[in-house]
Amino acid sequence: MDRDYEDEFYLITEDGQIYLKLMEVFGYPSETSFLGGYDTRTLIDIQLGNYSGKGTVDISTGQLYKFLQELKSCYQSLNGIASLKNYEGSFELIFDFDGLGHVKVSGHLREDMSARTELRFELDTDQTRIPQVIYGLEDLVSIYGDEKGVSTK
Repeated sequence: MDRDYEDEFYLITEDGQIYLKLMEVFGYPSETSFLGGYDTRTLIDIQLGNYSGKGTVDISTGQLYKFLQELKSCYQSLNGIASLKNYEGSFELIFDFDGLGHVKVSGHLREDMSARTELRFELDTDQTRIPQVIYGLEDLVSIYGDEKGVSTK
C-alpha cells in the first residue's frame, strides 16, 4: 500500500518520547481480528532520559481505536485513564489524567513474555502534549477503521 504518511503515533515530552509504528498490518482490508480491526506487528520505541527500550508487539487496530476513544474522552474532561495493552500482556501504555491538566504516562515493554527483562517507564507531562498522540491515532483510524474495521473516512 503506497502512502505519503507513516502508520505511526508518538508522544514527545521534555523528558523523552514514546513512539509506535505499525510495521505490518495483517488481513487488511478483508480479514478482521478477534480483537477488533486488523492485527498488526508494531514497533515500540521508548526513550526516557538515559534509558531506552525497543521491541515489536502484536496489537490490533481495533485496540488502537478503543485507546483513541478513551484518550479523547480523558483529554476533553482532563480526567480519567486511557490504556493500551496488547493481548499477550507484553506491552502496556497508560495515560492517567489528574483533573488539573497533568498527565502521568506509564507502562511496560517486554519483547518476549518468557523473558524476565522488561522496561518499566513513567513520565509526567501535561494536556498540551496529548493532541500529538490523538492526531496520530486519528490518522490510523481513518485508514484502518474502528473496532469492526469500518473506515472513518
